[in-house]
Amino acid sequence: MSVDPSDAIRAIANAYGFGLQLAVEHAVTESNTPWRVNSREHGWRDGDEPKFVDLVLSHSGGGLHLVVECKRTQGGVWVLGGAAPSILAI
Repeated sequence: MSVDPSDAIRAIANAYGFGLQLAVEHAVTESNTPWRVNSREHGWRDGDEPKFVDLVLSHSGGGLHLVVECKRTQGGVWVLGGAAPSILAI
């Protein structure tokens, strides 16, 4: 049985928070807020171990930065706000 590469990639992406990371980045980039994406997959070290944070957002007023980690939950409930809030069970 062969596996479609697109299905394999989709399964990997859905297993982690990468889709949410892209959605958050897009929302910040396309919105009219004072926040901007300063860095994505920003590297740092914990002793000798390299690690990465998903996004670093910076406020245009200066001095404020947010470190954003996007995690996928299994069997949880997501509440998404907006003009028409919705609840998604996963």
